[in-house]
Amino acid sequence: MVFTRLGAILLALFNILACTQVWAEDSADCTGLVVDENGAPVAASQIKLEHSSGQVYRTETDGAGRFRLRNLRAGDYRAEVRKQGFFVFSNRTLSLHVGLNEITFTLNHAQEVREQVQVAAPANQIDTHDTSQHTALTAQDIRDIPVPNTHILAESLIALPEVVRDNQNNLHPGGARSSDVQYLLDGFEIGDPASGTLTSRFNVDATRTADVQVGRVGAGYAHSGAGVLSLETVDGDDHWRFGTSNPIPGINIQDGAHLGNWYPRVAFSGPVERGRFWFSDSISLQHTYSVVREQPSGANTRTEWAGDNLLRLQYNVTPKHILRVNALYNRGMDTNTGLDALDPQSTTVDIEHRRAFVSLKNQIWYYDTLFELGLSADTSIVDSDPKGTEPYILLINGTSGNFRYACNNNKRGSANGAA
Repeated sequence: MVFTRLGAILLALFNILACTQVWAEDSADCTGLVVDENGAPVAASQIKLEHSSGQVYRTETDGAGRFRLRNLRAGDYRAEVRKQGFFVFSNRTLSLHVGLNEITFTLNHAQEVREQVQVAAPANQIDTHDTSQHTALTAQDIRDIPVPNTHILAESLIALPEVVRDNQNNLHPGGARSSDVQYLLDGFEIGDPASGTLTSRFNVDATRTADVQVGRVGAGYAHSGAGVLSLETVDGDDHWRFGTSNPIPGINIQDGAHLGNWYPRVAFSGPVERGRFWFSDSISLQHTYSVVREQPSGANTRTEWAGDNLLRLQYNVTPKHILRVNALYNRGMDTNTGLDALDPQSTTVDIEHRRAFVSLKNQIWYYDTLFELGLSADTSIVDSDPKGTEPYILLINGTSGNFRYACNNNKRGSANGAA
């Protein structure tokens, strides 16, 4: 009796091992890469493969845009790839044969406005390896969310639940001080060299995504502090694109006819060499005119001029070697800064500020590893001129004299690399 039971057990184990060996011989492995339309890797994209029998396999790409699925059933699959800010890659059929299969998926950035009704949304996938909290705004969110001033990016960022703004228009991601947050523009630090706050301006229409991370931030962010606010701007591609907003200026008729508030924006992009070299240029101009009725006519106006230009270049040296260059220039002039009901024109100052930021990113594929090398330079200059040299007098009912405002000149450069 004992030998009979032992024989049955051994026979069952033999059958299990045989089935396992047959399954291993008939299984398929799938490795691949997810890139955008310009060949750059797309990280954290969600991939779903559904077998013809209904069995579903899911995974997510790593920082280099690669993914791997093991021990799949050979046969036909329906593929779907999702990433916020990109069009969904779906309803594509592919066949996996026994052994190793290599696949490349290409996602296109969502640069055109489309309306659709989605009856059922896919279930949210939880990544147990990512402990940070992410919240993001896409370009379409920034266009659709109504804000008081559409030319100011900060007005849209406060729509994120983690971001608040104080009465001086400083942003506080995660409730932290503005200087305790790392601000990134296409992967490079863009915070003010002196204060650490976000003072740079660029065309709102050039923003592709705005991502906020609070809580546990990865070691890849050297100066994250209480969080990270990462801004990603648009690239050029093989299509010529042109867009403009607010091209017609406003007229202010208080105390005569003057050029009023005017915030034109222009963005255009296209190929320098199709399939290899692209550019994207975004320009915006801000003119603000205000009148303080409590001050005498002729000395009761304040004018603010500001302009910026963001130029992006991408050159694919080879399919595995990508160069990206960013150049951002800001300049502004404010006259009668500080003018209000209690501070006359003589106590104000005229401020001129300039800032130039340039970055270079070099991405190189070496087998299955992506190396990123970066270099940036940042220069900021602020000059202020008082109205005179008279003593500044502060009284209960207002001020008089001339206010001396200190000049400021800051410079910063940085370099970084990652693999």
